[in-house]
Amino acid sequence: MRPPPPLEDREAVGIRFGCGALFGLVLGLGGVYELTSRSLAPVIVSALVVALVCGLFSARHGERFWSGLSGWLRWW
Repeated sequence: MRPPPPLEDREAVGIRFGCGALFGLVLGLGGVYELTSRSLAPVIVSALVVALVCGLFSARHGERFWSGLSGWLRWW
């Protein structure tokens, strides 16, 4: 059995997840609201899903996630 990761690593993963989730929430709210503004429920659900996905990718891949996202946003 492996020992748990050091506290610094847990904090870094938590910060990465938080930043990714916050970015995903803003991206999800803005993007979905532009597509459909008939009902608030699909906007909230899809924004939360995008926030969760961005948070998980950011926590898992770190700088590679942000670098790839930066390249994609530059193109867009």
